[in-house]
Amino acid sequence: MYAFVLIIQTAALNGQNLGIDLLGSRNSMTIPFDYSQGFILVELKFNGILPLRFIFDTGAEHTILFKKPIADIMGITYERRINLMGADLDQEVYALIARNIPISLYRTRTIARDIIVLEEDFLHMEELTGENIDGILGGRMLRGLVVEIDYRNKRLVLTNPEAFDQPEDPEFREIDITIDNHKPYFKTEMETLDGLTLPITLLVDTGASLTFLLYLNTHPSLVLPEIYTIGNLGRGLGGNVEGFLS
Repeated sequence: MYAFVLIIQTAALNGQNLGIDLLGSRNSMTIPFDYSQGFILVELKFNGILPLRFIFDTGAEHTILFKKPIADIMGITYERRINLMGADLDQEVYALIARNIPISLYRTRTIARDIIVLEEDFLHMEELTGENIDGILGGRMLRGLVVEIDYRNKRLVLTNPEAFDQPEDPEFREIDITIDNHKPYFKTEMETLDGLTLPITLLVDTGASLTFLLYLNTHPSLVLPEIYTIGNLGRGLGGNVEGFLS
């Protein structure tokens, strides 16, 4: 697993490669990360001052700050309040939108990005992981860049697509993906327990901390094996993720 290198060509939006402004005049930047509990943790700075730890989450669109007191201390103002989850949770969850917040990664330029700030940190990621985690870095911030995730060397390499050269390693494999709401998906096939081959679409989600996750309700041939346990698979913005482990 740790030798695995994932390279994602992210998509521009309306012809705008806004992630490139992180690079300044350079063609690429290297961002170190910590790898813990299945999460890629990067340092993010607000206003060039306060270093925070964010999960780099290819399964999320937006950059989200869990801890509102941090934003309040930095004097961040909010444009409006939103209902983040709707009525499907036991209690309603609200967040605040902040516009044009100065953000930087390790040695990158400081750029202005919109962020979402949770009114209350209902995720409590420290309890789940034992790590101090302040938020999620979503795919929108890096749109238009080639993003290389090097697990062995614990680094992200952000590259201008015009300067990117495809690796010459014979083991390198290219897979077509689609980008929907800044999230990468690819199509493949899997064999079910009854021997049926199904076409499936999978999300490449570095924020899930799971190796593989299937939604059983997407096809009648996706059924549980004889041996499984019921449990909490993780925690997301929709609350706890309950499911089956096998």
